[in-house]
Amino acid sequence: MSDEQKALEMPVKKNDKENKPKKKNTKKSLGWIIGVVVLILISLTFILPSTMFYGGSSSAVSFGKYDGKSIDLTYDSYFYFQLQNYYNYYVSQYGAETANNYTYNIYYSAYQSALVHEALKEKAEKAGIKTTSASVTDAVVNSGFYSDGTNTFSQEIYNQATDMQHKQIVSWMKDSIPTDEVINSYASSKVSKGETEFISSLSGEARSFEYITLTGEMYPDADAASYIESHSDLFQSVAFTRVTYATEEEATAALEAIAKGTKTLEEAVAESVDSSAQDGGKISQIYRYALDNYLKNTSPDSSVEIFAAAAGSLIGPVKTTEGYTLFSIDEAATDADTSDETTLHAAKTYITQYDNDVMKAFLEGKAAEVVAEAKVDFEEAADKYGLDINTVSSSAENPGDSQYIASFNYSDAQYTSEGSIANGYLYSAVTADPTFSDKLFSSTLGTVLDPVYVNNAYIIVRPMEATGSTSYISSMISSMYSSYVPSQSLADYQNAVLNSDKVEDNFISGFLTAAYGVGSNN
Repeated sequence: MSDEQKALEMPVKKNDKENKPKKKNTKKSLGWIIGVVVLILISLTFILPSTMFYGGSSSAVSFGKYDGKSIDLTYDSYFYFQLQNYYNYYVSQYGAETANNYTYNIYYSAYQSALVHEALKEKAEKAGIKTTSASVTDAVVNSGFYSDGTNTFSQEIYNQATDMQHKQIVSWMKDSIPTDEVINSYASSKVSKGETEFISSLSGEARSFEYITLTGEMYPDADAASYIESHSDLFQSVAFTRVTYATEEEATAALEAIAKGTKTLEEAVAESVDSSAQDGGKISQIYRYALDNYLKNTSPDSSVEIFAAAAGSLIGPVKTTEGYTLFSIDEAATDADTSDETTLHAAKTYITQYDNDVMKAFLEGKAAEVVAEAKVDFEEAADKYGLDINTVSSSAENPGDSQYIASFNYSDAQYTSEGSIANGYLYSAVTADPTFSDKLFSSTLGTVLDPVYVNNAYIIVRPMEATGSTSYISSMISSMYSSYVPSQSLADYQNAVLNSDKVEDNFISGFLTAAYGVGSNN
């Protein structure tokens, strides 16, 4: 990553207090089965804690109803059981402080579990599922409540529990056994051979694709140099060492200590909380436009001061997105060298991002020129203009973006240097304009299609015959689908319950009453 990128994309180090469970923002795919979390399937092993949520009060707090039956929070309710369950999960994953900060989330998850549980109880009652004393005893022993930490029942831990806790656990187990039977019936769902064959056949009619990409890097160096000359202030560059502190007071104290000579810049860098600290705080070159962009929302005037400062100056504290920063000027600002490759690249990047009309007009003309030659000889055109031919392996048409069809979301994706998955231009084009997918799969094989503009670039695509074994892809999807259906059935059932007309929601009122003693249920 370049110094410019570091300045623009620096992650913020925060205090532990600010750390929160990270949600992963990801797209559903065949691998989604691995991460599917169904509320009604949560089963954690723990020792009964002293709760932060609910005292031993005998009064019930109603959070709503399911099919006329009240979802009450009482000391021996399934709702309370799930409340403890979720709380312990948050504590084990993120720590007690974060768990206490997520009281609302924990209550809401437990409430949803209780709603689904009530619906499952109805199903169990209609099916005539009963519990026996032997099944309850087995469930209590195997529940993990009295575990010694090795998933083994401990008589000593059992003896330490109070009579209320014993009754509570027995009540929970009696309540859970019938619903577990219903869950198991969903989890053992079978898929017919015909259904599996249909799903796998969706990936059977596949094509491969080749495409070339025209990006801002094609912009002529001479034009980029002219652009730099007419926007010279944007492409001035400066070099500095930066030190960032969490508070303005800390930054000011460091500034004064460095000025007095009681602290060196190197010692200050060792205390820095920004991402460049690992590189000694050095930013060897940053352009004016990049620093302007970095500071625009926090200290827009400071960029002017930094670029006007002499070498050896110490500027700050400056409020940034990462805290309060001191800038030690290593090299004063210099004008852009229009013969420098790095500077020309920066200009092309700037035009693409911030003066896109100029770049798009150029690329549109260039794409028309290239496609005319590519329709005669695709490989020769790519070679002439120095363009790589990107190959996309066998992909099936997927107009609904289904996770069961092996399409561009798999074939036109790659891992970035940071380990994340980046979608390719072809996948992005189909996502932006679904009608483009029709052209890809209806055009005659080998036909070079007209240019398509996507992600600040033009792509020129040629559909080809499928490469590799399409039967292997179909077989893989068939196998995944069969494994996925039980989890999907449970997730669908859960969503149906939570969105059912049978639900009378009173969560907010119940939450404020139970958690904070505010208000009352009517």
